[in-house]
Amino acid sequence: MTPSEASPRIWRVLGDKKGDNSQVDVIAEALEQTRGWTSELRHLEMLPEYVKGKPRVAPTLHHIDRARSDPLEPPWPDLILTRGRRPSNVALWIKRQSGGRTRIVLLGKPAGWLSHYMSQFDLVITSSETLPPPFDNVMQIDLPLMQIGADRLEAGRVEWQDTLAPLPRPLVAFLIGGPTSPYVYNAEAETRLRTRIAQVLARGGTPYLVGSRRTPPGFLDRLQDGFPDTLRVFDWARPEGEN
Repeated sequence: MTPSEASPRIWRVLGDKKGDNSQVDVIAEALEQTRGWTSELRHLEMLPEYVKGKPRVAPTLHHIDRARSDPLEPPWPDLILTRGRRPSNVALWIKRQSGGRTRIVLLGKPAGWLSHYMSQFDLVITSSETLPPPFDNVMQIDLPLMQIGADRLEAGRVEWQDTLAPLPRPLVAFLIGGPTSPYVYNAEAETRLRTRIAQVLARGGTPYLVGSRRTPPGFLDRLQDGFPDTLRVFDWARPEGEN
């Protein structure tokens, strides 16, 4: 802890990905509720070429737009909560500026970071689908730390009840992400998904395909090709109605 202070100085070092940020917020809220430890947000804006492009892993700020990002200056934090390659590079830079005193908790998949920098993260919290390496500083949890408030869930139930109620059961949601190491979206993956869609239809049910921003172009079109109109689809790239 910072000398003479009752609680550690904690920064949430985050970019613009809401899904990533919300998981860090879950931990920050838990620390505040259980320990009384508050945290400060350090929001980062990426340079245009790194909004989607991935910088090399290093303690660096070269990929962020410093003029549009929150200031990064001492006093340095005791603890950083972060997620994602781009923000974690900044976290590593902050740790170096602090003389190694700052500790870093990284949420999510450590792929691409299996180098000497891996040991610079004091704790890596990652869920089972990422196939985490068995390092001493890795904590494996079952599922990502996603939380949705009871009020929002109830509002969604009311909003969707009339739409979903008449659909034949079982109603099975296919949440389609995108390729990320070591997973590829090739012909084999497409065939496996189409087989499962056919199984739901054979039972008289309704497959509901939901794409994401990472779903390859045309992948959802190929999945539903030749299937009856009872199949439901939400294409993130061509939103027609609510997700």
